[in-house]
Amino acid sequence: RGLGDVYKRQEQIRAYVETQYVLRVDATGKRTLLESALKSNLAQLPPEYFAEVDRVVAKLAERLSQQHRARRKRSQRGVLDLKRTLRDNIAYDGALFRLRWRKQKKQRSAVYIVCDVSNSVAALARFLLLFLHGLTDALPELRAFAFSNRLGEITETLKTADLETAVEGALFDWGKGTTDYGRALVDFRTLTQQALNHRATVIFLGDARGNYFEGRTDILKEISGRVKQVFWLNPESRDRWGEGDSNMRSYAAHCLRVDVCRDLKDIERFADRLLSATR
Repeated sequence: RGLGDVYKRQEQIRAYVETQYVLRVDATGKRTLLESALKSNLAQLPPEYFAEVDRVVAKLAERLSQQHRARRKRSQRGVLDLKRTLRDNIAYDGALFRLRWRKQKKQRSAVYIVCDVSNSVAALARFLLLFLHGLTDALPELRAFAFSNRLGEITETLKTADLETAVEGALFDWGKGTTDYGRALVDFRTLTQQALNHRATVIFLGDARGNYFEGRTDILKEISGRVKQVFWLNPESRDRWGEGDSNMRSYAAHCLRVDVCRDLKDIERFADRLLSATR
């Protein structure tokens, strides 16, 4: 096998070992609770379990952040500068003792996370925000928004307040009223119109159920045309997309990827993909 295969296998083994540590060697010793947390539908998780799940979220986010910091460090080395390498090694009769690398300057993109915090999705939004906050060192600039019908930015609150307080405050401030995705898309466009560009990534979390209000798919299409990529995370199973007041199938046409997201593994898998896509 090549070095790439060996490295990939090492990463898989390391990830497995670290996951088993989270499950079995956690200081609380509550293995059953942690196993359940990793597998449970977070939207249905009782509040009394939140504190323990928060600890799991922190561990998973830190592990993922460390992995991607290491990968980014390797990638920042750049590509081999053949001319400089040959010139600097003339004295060694062509033996390449000193490799010279040409660094590629990259402009990191901003990430916009838009969370439905109405009752049906609030718990999932809570843990996604906690997880992404744990990736602050590895993610590019992150801006966060919350809505039920009207939408507001919560970025500064997440930065300045105690994280738990900030998340609970966002759910309280923006989780009221009848869910209206069309109204939220109008507000999001108004708040970000001058900032969205071809390097931006936009992530929506929600079931896309707008209580039969106008879905304003045209605005999502406009946003998708301006940014690098749009992802959508939906807690409902795919067979329910499009049923009743769901606009998911219409929205999906303007997203690079739409995934079912229900538990911590789904969040972790998505965060890993996001970090790779924005590196």
